[in-house]
Amino acid sequence: LDPQPGNPEWLRLKGWARWHLGDERGLLLLRKAASLARERAGWMWQDLGALLFRAGRWQEAEEALKRALDHFLAEDDHLGRAWALHGLGVAALHRGRLGPALERAEEAWALVRVKALGSFRGRVLTLLSSIHRAWGELREALFRARQAAEGKGDADDRAVALRSLGTA
Repeated sequence: LDPQPGNPEWLRLKGWARWHLGDERGLLLLRKAASLARERAGWMWQDLGALLFRAGRWQEAEEALKRALDHFLAEDDHLGRAWALHGLGVAALHRGRLGPALERAEEAWALVRVKALGSFRGRVLTLLSSIHRAWGELREALFRARQAAEGKGDADDRAVALRSLGTA
C-alpha cells in the first residue's frame, strides 16, 4: 500500500525510484508531484524535466524546465534558477538550437558568477564548452572546458568536464 499517496515529496521519490528501476510510469508520478506541490514546486518541475530529458522527450523537458524556472524566479531561488537555465540550455543543444542553448547557458553562467554559486560552476562551463564546440568555435570550447576541468566541483562534474576537454 502507498503510505502517502497525496504527498508530493513521496510521489517525487517514488517516481525517481520507478524510473531507476526501468519503469517509465515514474514520469507520471513526478508529473503528479509537480502539479500537487505547494512547497518546492520548482524542484518538482526540475526533476520532471530531468526525467523527460533522460527519456529523450526534449520538448516536454523544456516545458517542465520553463515551469521550474518560473517557480524559481518567484521564490528568488538562485541555485534553482541556475539548474533550470542549465537544463534549458542542454535541452536546446540536444535539439540543435544552438542560439537558444548559448543564451540559456550564458544566463546560467552570469548567475553563477554574480551569486557565487561555485558548486555549479563546472557544470555550466562544460555546457558552454559543448555549445561552442558544436558551433565550431574550438578555441572558446577549449577555454571553457579547461576552466571547468580546473574547478573543484563534485566528482561527476569533474569527469564530465575532463571528457569535454578531451573531446574539444
